[in-house]
Amino acid sequence: MSEQTRLNLEEFSTKVIQYLMENYWGKMWEVLENNPELKESYTTFLLNPEKLILYFGKTHWAIEYVGALNKRTINSHHQLEFEVKDYTKVENFLDEIIGIDYSSMGKFRMPLLEYNED
Repeated sequence: MSEQTRLNLEEFSTKVIQYLMENYWGKMWEVLENNPELKESYTTFLLNPEKLILYFGKTHWAIEYVGALNKRTINSHHQLEFEVKDYTKVENFLDEIIGIDYSSMGKFRMPLLEYNED
């Protein structure tokens, strides 16, 4: 039986990006290559963001796309830059991402959903 090695957030993030390249962005590129007419109306932001930010909390994680929404061209050789934010020790993950402290708003807080496919 082999011993499993724990990955740090940078290593795990690289694995997430590789998975997305193969199973998400790769599929989109495949559709665009087979249907070049779609490139005219395709949201290039999904395949050519300026940067991705991966946020990791205690129980949730999120991906933020950064960049222009309506670029005119799409590039299959785009260099992807990504950043990792470690919020695994904070109490209010969403507050940290948004950058607004809601603690003075009272005791009521909207809970994070257990699962959100968006």
